[in-house]
Amino acid sequence: MRKLFEFTLGLLIFLSATAYMPGKGFDTAQGIIFRIGIVALVILSLSLKPIRFITNKWLNSLLGLCFALTLLLPPPQQTVALNPFINVFLGVILFYLIVNYSDKSTILNALCWVVIINGIMVILQVFKIDPIVIKANGMKPELTGLFEYRYAFGIYMGVLTPFLLSFKKRTFGIISGILTICSMSFAAIIIMMISLVILMHKTKLFIPVIILSLVTMIIMSFTILLPNNNPESIIYKLQSRYEVYNKFLPVVMQKPIGYGLGCFKFIGPLVVGGSDSKYGDVTDGWNGYLERTMELGFLFLVVFGLLCYDIYKRGGILLIGIPLNMMFHSCFNHFNVSILFIILFSLWEIKQYEKITDIT
Repeated sequence: MRKLFEFTLGLLIFLSATAYMPGKGFDTAQGIIFRIGIVALVILSLSLKPIRFITNKWLNSLLGLCFALTLLLPPPQQTVALNPFINVFLGVILFYLIVNYSDKSTILNALCWVVIINGIMVILQVFKIDPIVIKANGMKPELTGLFEYRYAFGIYMGVLTPFLLSFKKRTFGIISGILTICSMSFAAIIIMMISLVILMHKTKLFIPVIILSLVTMIIMSFTILLPNNNPESIIYKLQSRYEVYNKFLPVVMQKPIGYGLGCFKFIGPLVVGGSDSKYGDVTDGWNGYLERTMELGFLFLVVFGLLCYDIYKRGGILLIGIPLNMMFHSCFNHFNVSILFIILFSLWEIKQYEKITDIT
């Protein structure tokens, strides 16, 4: 039964980043995999003895905050918040299933296979061969692997890179780093490089970091030369974020306790002016902290800050260097990315547990 549990978990991790259903797209397929997979893992875990006993009080507190705020919402908003709350609840369940029942080698192997299949897809996309992604979203050809959107692809690979390197999967770490650069997602590349600098300081992994840094500088130098009104230029990206954040901050301040889970995708278009605006509907605020604060209020920032402080005290500065709040992405707009953050946090907790048990 243990082997079946590990196989199911590995399959969940792999399919949560690769699954696609014709006519339904990636996100619908991955959402179905997410829910069915976790239910299957819970059932299998009932016949297993835990191999660890790990809890995280701040993660539990964040789940409790989501539950309490959902109860306090008026009925129409509760209906909106119910599905996002189920996603968040299942995400926390997945965390506890991984940290208490799983062998981390299963997780790492599954993540390596995700890198391999996406690497193959990017090579095909370089040669204009893309039978799945372009058909799914109707967009122009881009290097996105098996992801609909390049920023989701970039964030996934960019966050995964330092973890694969730190867990001694260096070849796959370098490949995922190159895939991050291929995505041409400015935010993803910055997050990856910050994490790599932290990792180099902590572990002396100079060669992989230097290779990825050189490739990054070469690629990013081209974006600096673009005109300021080009959506791919760094100046345009910074200016657009500044303008959008200025529109959202007053709305957040109007209701410090939050508008409720799942509200951002409805409020965003109203704030920026809908699809006719310069930036489109903006159902994604380009800033996870802004989105979560609008939904869960400033109390979310307090509890999440305590979670980050607890991680920092236990030596998890690398984990803080990534947008960990994606674990509580209420709408799970990109199941692949949200699930990855849960997996990486789980891996880190397992590693910390092993350090303590080795000492004792």
